[in-house]
Amino acid sequence: MPLWVFAAAVIALWPNTGSFVDRMRIFVAIVLGGVLACALSYALVDRANNDLRAAALAGAAPEESGAIGVRRGLLLAWALGSGIPFAGIALTPAVRSPHAAVPLAAAVITLAVAGLAAGFFITYGSARSIAEPMDRLRASLEQVQRGDLDATLTVDAGGEIGMVQAGFNQMVAGLRERARLQDLFGRHVGEEVARAAMEQGVSLGGEQREVSVFFVDLAGSSVLAREHSPDHVVRLLNRFFAAVVTAAASEGGWVNKFEGDAALCIFGAPTAQDDHAARALRAAIALRDTLDGIDAGIGVSSGVVVAGNVGSEARYEYTVIGHPVNEAARLTDEAKQRASRLLASSAAIAAAPSEANHWASRGVVDLRGTGPTEVYEAI
Repeated sequence: MPLWVFAAAVIALWPNTGSFVDRMRIFVAIVLGGVLACALSYALVDRANNDLRAAALAGAAPEESGAIGVRRGLLLAWALGSGIPFAGIALTPAVRSPHAAVPLAAAVITLAVAGLAAGFFITYGSARSIAEPMDRLRASLEQVQRGDLDATLTVDAGGEIGMVQAGFNQMVAGLRERARLQDLFGRHVGEEVARAAMEQGVSLGGEQREVSVFFVDLAGSSVLAREHSPDHVVRLLNRFFAAVVTAAASEGGWVNKFEGDAALCIFGAPTAQDDHAARALRAAIALRDTLDGIDAGIGVSSGVVVAGNVGSEARYEYTVIGHPVNEAARLTDEAKQRASRLLASSAAIAAAPSEANHWASRGVVDLRGTGPTEVYEAI
C-alpha cells in the first residue's frame, strides 16, 4: 500500500498533469484502487497459505500474532464491500470533471453494481473463513462428547481463531491426561474409591461402616517361590489375582490391597450395599470355582469396621480396619486345612440368609487372635 500511495503522489504531482482538482482526482482514484487491490491480495494470499501456516504453527498458535483477527477482518470486509464503493459514489460528484462524457448516473450505477458484487463475494469469503474453522471445531467437540479424546484440530490461523484451535487441542490433551491418571488411579485404589475421591474430595479420617470382606491367600507360596522360576511364579500370581479381581468385581466388590500372595476384597464401602454379605459370599464361591489348578484359602466375614483414608496428606490409603478383617484372614488360614478351601463366619451367613443353603456349619473354631467363631463351609 505505501507503494500505491507513493505512485499516486508521483503521478498527481507530475508536470502538466492538470489543475489542482485534476491532480486530486488522480490521487484519490489511485489510492482507492490501491486499497482495494492490496486488501484483496491480502485476503487471497491469506487463504492460499492455510497449509503453509498450519505447518509453521505445528498445532500451537503464537501468543502474539501479526495476522488480522476476526474484528479487523470483518472491518476489512466492510471496507472492501461497502466502504470503498460508497466512498466512490460519494466522491464522484465532487471529483467528476464537468466535461466528462459519461453521465453522472452511469458512473454512480457502475460503482453501486460493483459495490454490490464485491460486497457479496467479500462477505461470503469472510463468513466462510470464520464458519469453516467453527464447523471443524463443532465436529471435534462432538467427538469429545462421544468420549473420543483423540480428536484434534489443525491450527491454520494466527489470529483469534488460531488461538481457539490451539486452545481446543490443549484442552483435549488435558482431558486425555486426566483420563489416563483417572484410569491409573482407579487401578491402584479401586474404581469405587477413585470415583468417591473425585466426587467428594479426600480427607484423612474414617467412619464406621457395615461391610463384608473376603480374604484370599495362596497356599504353599514359599515352596512355590523356592522350587519354580521367577517367571513362573509371576505368571501364576497374575493369573491368581486376575481371578480375584474378576470375582470381586462381578458382585460389585473391589480389591482393597494385594499383600504378596494374598488379597483383601471389600463389599459395602465406600459405596453402601444393603446386600454386601450376599455379594461377598457369592463372589467367594465363584472365585473358589475358578481357581483351576491354584491352591488358595478363602475366608469371608461381615461386621462393623472403620473405613476411611489413613496415612498422611502426602501419602494415604483407603482401607478398612476392624474385627471382620482379622477374622477373614484367620478363616483363610483355617480354610487351607479344609477340602472346600472356603470358610465363612456365622456373622456373614446371618447377614445373608438367602445364601445360607449353600453353606453348612462346621462348629465353633478357636481362631488365633479373634477367639471362638462358628464357621461355615461352602457345600
